[in-house]
Amino acid sequence: QYRRFHRATIQLQAGYRKYKNRQSYRRLKSSAVRVQCWYRVMFASRTIVHLRRSFKAAMIQTQWRIRRDQRRYQQLRSAAVVVQAIMRGALQRPKYQRALKEKQEEAKLENQLLLLQRKLEEAEA
Repeated sequence: QYRRFHRATIQLQAGYRKYKNRQSYRRLKSSAVRVQCWYRVMFASRTIVHLRRSFKAAMIQTQWRIRRDQRRYQQLRSAAVVVQAIMRGALQRPKYQRALKEKQEEAKLENQLLLLQRKLEEAEA
């Protein structure tokens, strides 16, 4: 009798300790999960803030580079236009000089012809 009672008491105490330990373990586990969750949320929010800042910085850098490269392109384009104009002028100037000289000679010949015609008219009259 006593042994059965003693064994039953020990089993009852073991069951109660098991129940209490399980409760304690669940509370600890729940607390640990909450702490881990909080840590993950904080880490994720910091990561998001960092990514947003990095993205904004990258966008600013990209816009700055675009503007810088556009200015460089415009400067190079303007320089190319100036060089092309100088080259066209250098190529056309001799042709223009020749044409001008021919025109002057033609005008000179015309003047001489008119002068000779007047002299002829004066000589006939």
